[in-house]
Amino acid sequence: MDLAQLKSTDNSKFTSDTTFQAVHPVSGDNSLTITIKSARNPAIRGKLAKLMTQLTAEQAKLNKTTVTDEQADGITAKIDALNREVASLVFVKFDGLMDGDKPVKCTDEMKKYLIDNFAWLCEQIVENSASQQAFFTK
Repeated sequence: MDLAQLKSTDNSKFTSDTTFQAVHPVSGDNSLTITIKSARNPAIRGKLAKLMTQLTAEQAKLNKTTVTDEQADGITAKIDALNREVASLVFVKFDGLMDGDKPVKCTDEMKKYLIDNFAWLCEQIVENSASQQAFFTK
């Protein structure tokens, strides 16, 4: 690979939304298309930086040897809530979700429901948003 090729990454890629196929952890079904913003998108970068700072601080608390199980449960709950906030910030829309034989309409309420109730989906949204590769390949 040529050095010039390394320098040719265009940051404008991070202002555009991208899609990925969410993969169900048990069935492997990947028919749900999720559209997200990049964690590097200037429109959300400030809010996201604050959330990430809070997340890092909470995760550091878990590494302390003096943390009791009860404290760890509280810290873990806060980390989960912060991850849901991050996911809400980057989650633009979805397509391909069905309720039996009826398509589910993408609404803010349904996006919140998905984030709040399916940790595996929330995790994939956050991970893909943070992935530079997801935005360079589109």
